[in-house]
Amino acid sequence: MANISKLIAGLLLSPVLLTTVAAQDILDRNGTPLQRDHTSPAQYVLPETLAALGTRRLSFDAKLSKVVQEEVEAAVAHYQALRGGAFVMDINTGEILAIASSERFETHPPENGVTFNLVTEGVYEIGVSAKAITVATGLEAKTITKDSIIDVRKPFKFGKYEITDFHPARAKISLSDVILKSSNIGMVKIEQKLGPDAFVKSLNKFGQFNPMEVEGLNGAAPLVPLHWNELSAITVAYGHGLFNTPLQAGVVMAAMANGGYLLKPTIYKIDPKDAVRVPVISEDTSAFIRSAMRKNVTDGSGTKLNFKDIKIGGLSGTSNKAINDKYDPEKVLTHFAAVVPADKPKYLIFTTLDEPKPLKETFGYQTSGWNAAPLAGNIIEKGHLGVN
Repeated sequence: MANISKLIAGLLLSPVLLTTVAAQDILDRNGTPLQRDHTSPAQYVLPETLAALGTRRLSFDAKLSKVVQEEVEAAVAHYQALRGGAFVMDINTGEILAIASSERFETHPPENGVTFNLVTEGVYEIGVSAKAITVATGLEAKTITKDSIIDVRKPFKFGKYEITDFHPARAKISLSDVILKSSNIGMVKIEQKLGPDAFVKSLNKFGQFNPMEVEGLNGAAPLVPLHWNELSAITVAYGHGLFNTPLQAGVVMAAMANGGYLLKPTIYKIDPKDAVRVPVISEDTSAFIRSAMRKNVTDGSGTKLNFKDIKIGGLSGTSNKAINDKYDPEKVLTHFAAVVPADKPKYLIFTTLDEPKPLKETFGYQTSGWNAAPLAGNIIEKGHLGVN
């Protein structure tokens, strides 16, 4: 009897059996059966979680998930990237509506019976969320205001290190423009007013030092500086030295736009009243960052999402990859965090591309606005996420 039980348990955890037999029992949020194939988010869920679902529904939307998976794979091919990933989340409940990674069973051996998921297992330096935390922390601490003017005319020097901007403004600019220009110098100036202790405390409040555990999904722990001091705080303020997953970064960006609540992501369909929402910033700070996200789409790096009938907000992030302890100027990671509708967001869309190549159509650029942003736009349009 024990051997039979083991055999049954093994079959229940088999991806092959889940594809052919149990798929009808794996339902998305609308009651639609989820197939376990390369377009389905079920491929990323632990087999034991699927086997124990019973009548419980997953948070995924089957149609949207197919769109996201296909768009991620198309973007990786088009921009000749190593890999890519994206997810869509209900910005008020934390329900993951779609999740996708470009990895395949044949290119990346499955762990625990599931496909590698860049969104929850890839660990990167993600500047878009680090910079958002820097600005939000300064506003909350009142060391800066929405009307602050910040001097970014010269590179910031700290000992033997010099911090510069990708597109130097060489001027005194508004806080809003510091965000739009993703100014490294501006972020360092904000952190300097805070001091390392207050900044590190805020990073911890945003959950940057702990693994983001989501029941049913494989995950990865963040990589944080071994020692916190003035230099490490300065570099983390603009996205260097702190590595976390796209999901963890996306949850931060959701808090920036949803009124200030850090969410606990889930792959289960839940009642909104059961959502875990921890306040981390004020509505005023959230409203300011939302407005900056909208302005970035109309006037900044996110203009490829400036659609006629859909109001989208979004911020971009591009970071050079560290190869053998040195940043390679030719290899980048790009991210884009989009919210829709921009004035009262319902969805967060977070996209990631690893080493997209410069193309003729991008005029030789490989920054986020030319690749990760259009990927987010395609997901919004083809996934029908826009609200007029």
